[in-house]
Amino acid sequence: MRKLKSVITETVRASVPALTITVMDNEARVLDTALAEQLGMAEPRKVRQNVIEPNRDELEAFGGGLRMDLI
Repeated sequence: MRKLKSVITETVRASVPALTITVMDNEARVLDTALAEQLGMAEPRKVRQNVIEPNRDELEAFGGGLRMDLI
C-alpha cells in the first residue's frame, strides 16, 4: 500500500495558489501544471508539450515516473 503525505507550500505570488507537494513512497510529487504556474510560465498548460516531452529522455534518466495515474 502506498503511503501518501501532502504538504502545502507558501504562496509565491498573490495571484498564484500555493503548490501542493505529495510524498508517495518517499518521492515528492507535484502537478506539472501547478509547478509551471509557480515558475511563472506564460502558458502553464503547455508545460508537457513545451518542456516535458522535449526532455523526456533526460527526465526519465533521473528515475521514477513522469506520470502517475490518479488514485
